Amino acid sequence: MARRWTPQRFVTLRRIRVIACATALTVAMVGSFAFTARKSVALNINGQTTQVTTYAMTASRLLEEQGIDVKTHDIVETSSGNQLADHAVVTVRSAYQTTITIDGTESTGTPMTATASTFPSDPTDDKLALASIGQGDTTATPLQMAMVAQAIANNGKLMQPTLVDRVRAADLTVLSQTKPQTMANAFSKDSADKLTTMMESVVTEANPQLVDGIKVAAKTGTAQIGIDNSAIDGWVIGFAPADNPQIAVAVLVHNTDVHGSLAAGPIMRAMMQEALQQ
Repeated sequence: MARRWTPQRFVTLRRIRVIACATALTVAMVGSFAFTARKSVALNINGQTTQVTTYAMTASRLLEEQGIDVKTHDIVETSSGNQLADHAVVTVRSAYQTTITIDGTESTGTPMTATASTFPSDPTDDKLALASIGQGDTTATPLQMAMVAQAIANNGKLMQPTLVDRVRAADLTVLSQTKPQTMANAFSKDSADKLTTMMESVVTEANPQLVDGIKVAAKTGTAQIGIDNSAIDGWVIGFAPADNPQIAVAVLVHNTDVHGSLAAGPIMRAMMQEALQQ
């Protein structure tokens, strides 16, 4: 016999539905809260550490929350991987404003570091014009300039420098081997292609003596040093072959009396020739 739908029965059924919906909503809220729980994170920006509290799930979201403008060449590292965890450490550092770590693991020992280049942080217009051509307060190491040449040759991708290729035991078995690691995406492939074209013209139009049977992209430099700019640091950076780079080089001849193309150029040419014969 079919049951009649009385007002009391309808009200009871409606309550059941409301209770069921409320229970499902509670479960969803609890699950959502567990998924986006508040975290305490150490945020290190170029060596300065601040403790922050966040619901962010990723480092990029955290940096966006904190109003930190991450440049293309900045390096962002998270101790907990892709997802932020409680007590994680997020490090943001510029590839061009920090000490460069060259080597150092449990196998290779204490890291070797090199001083990074410096560029005026808030220059006036005239100082900015000087700094943009390497004058004024701009400083750089040969390693940094070799990395510049390498990044141009590598379509704008800056690689982590290393000296140790592999470590062997007494029986010559390999204990550890260095793997290529990207340090930063410094600029676009389009920019790299344009720089390559300009660097090729430096050789073909102004310094043909730098070429000896191979296509070379290079940039020379003559840095004034000493009291009243009384001496010169002769520079050249480059890579070869220009259309299929295999080697990137930076050469500095300190305290010379001739331009970089004459002081450092022949050394770069000899290094390239030797490396490409291997």
